[in-house]
Amino acid sequence: MEFLDRIDDCTACGICGTYNRVPVPPMGNPEAEFMVIGSSPGVTENKTRIPYSGYAGDNLRELLNIAGIHEDNIWWRDKALGKRQIKTCTEKWLFPEILTVDPKYILTLGAKPLQLFFPSEKISGCHGQILEWENGIKILPMYEPASVAYNPLLADEIEADFQRIMG
Repeated sequence: MEFLDRIDDCTACGICGTYNRVPVPPMGNPEAEFMVIGSSPGVTENKTRIPYSGYAGDNLRELLNIAGIHEDNIWWRDKALGKRQIKTCTEKWLFPEILTVDPKYILTLGAKPLQLFFPSEKISGCHGQILEWENGIKILPMYEPASVAYNPLLADEIEADFQRIMG
């Protein structure tokens, strides 16, 4: 994936290099069936430059285990999704990356990643469902696991959604 070698030099949206933000490059198995797209790298991810390396990543891994999805079958992508990043980074980096990895399933974590694929959908109305996207790729919208910190009532619902993935 040669185009990802240039991610450190990207100045398209202006976020990198400000507030000690650096791109968090994707990682994982480029032949994976699953791609996981989150909405924003956290402090730990920015320091380590490893997607989902913080506390929220640990929670996500537990949920993926519940779903029977193994780490060696995942391509991890954690994006900063402000308005400017959605417009520039999605076209420049994310969509070419999806075409290259060609996953069967994309788990979108939270509302913003879902809107990259289905701009009119609301996460509250379609979480835990399977939506068809281009080239037969199935989008699995999920609540961001870290949202439990703001709404503890979502914990059971999030776990149930992950249990249904492979069922």
